[in-house]
Amino acid sequence: MDPRAVQLPHAVATPLYAKGPSAYLAYQTYGSGKLDILVMPGFVSHVERQWEHPSGRSFLTGLMALGRVITFDRRGVGLSDRDGLVPSVEATAEDIGTVLHAARARRVVLFGASESGPACIRFTVDEPQIVAGLILFGALAKGSWTPDYPHVLRANQYDAWRQQLVAEWGGDAGIKTFGPSLADDLQARAWWAGLLRAASSPGGISAVLNALRDTDVRHLLSHIVLPTMVMHRRDDRAVRIAAGQDLARRIPGAQFVELEGNDHWFFAGDQQPILEAIRQFIGALPPHGRSARHS
Repeated sequence: MDPRAVQLPHAVATPLYAKGPSAYLAYQTYGSGKLDILVMPGFVSHVERQWEHPSGRSFLTGLMALGRVITFDRRGVGLSDRDGLVPSVEATAEDIGTVLHAARARRVVLFGASESGPACIRFTVDEPQIVAGLILFGALAKGSWTPDYPHVLRANQYDAWRQQLVAEWGGDAGIKTFGPSLADDLQARAWWAGLLRAASSPGGISAVLNALRDTDVRHLLSHIVLPTMVMHRRDDRAVRIAAGQDLARRIPGAQFVELEGNDHWFFAGDQQPILEAIRQFIGALPPHGRSARHS
């Protein structure tokens, strides 16, 4: 189906809330189809404000041509419970399960971008019966540098970046790194600044980023038995492509898709190669979510 044939939502739906063991989580569903696509952006999100910028709206609408789209704010950010809640990998994987259960998901493709990739990896390993496939975009397996993982910032560099981001909170913090193609767009800058203010406070996001710094899911990668596609832009300014290449090497049978550009955000820059790769990936999935390698 041509993504242009999908009708845009006339208005953003009122978020629903799913009650999990540890938090209430805000989520939304759009479209329909036999397949569900759970979309998780990076360290911060807001299920209402994600629709306010034309690029984000266009990307999600493109996905609606392929299945029912599910989005949510994990604990600690956005419209979900925030006070004192830190979204560790395990906690966010729990949140994924809570939302999919509330949304009555059937076969789901997980689309985990950036820092959400590890939680999608954790859920895929733990709950393979519901996952049809895994897509990782601009993602990484570990939050900070070690001698055997040189693809990311050292802990002291990460902390310096976190402190700078927190100091700029309330403005368009980080847009030149996350979405350089949108950095000169006044509408995009105002949208991003507003989303950040709505999604978290400086102290809250500092705690979130501390948890992400300590992430390490390398031990899980060899246990992924479902179809997996790793996508990364060649000149990504936030997460080096070497981190994506490392993911693809460690996941059995994973497909690696190298994209042109330097945007870290999946909705920034040229969306069509991303949407086309997702369409092909979904079209090649075996029935009933079974892995082609284990059928």
